[in-house]
Amino acid sequence: MLINLHHLLHLPVFTVSGVKFGKVFDIKFMIDTHTVYQYVIKPNYFSQKYFLIRPIQVKEITDRKMIVDDGVIKEVDEVTEKNTPITQPQVLNDVSFTQND
Repeated sequence: MLINLHHLLHLPVFTVSGVKFGKVFDIKFMIDTHTVYQYVIKPNYFSQKYFLIRPIQVKEITDRKMIVDDGVIKEVDEVTEKNTPITQPQVLNDVSFTQND
């Protein structure tokens, strides 16, 4: 199946167990290999935080939704409750995007 970038952006993101996680806000690509490095997920419209999800955490992408590991939510909850850093997904207050010409 093919999906264009415009459609992939804004796809709702759910965990395997059906919990809504947010929407795809942006995608980071590896320039040299032309592969997806991370998906930037925004939990909701009003949130100032973003989550970075690696492709290995994505279980399925359809034309209607993205499904990620249940552990993604658990890791985010642990950070929120314990204030302990984790490596994936990363919680960001501000995502800066640079454009290289």
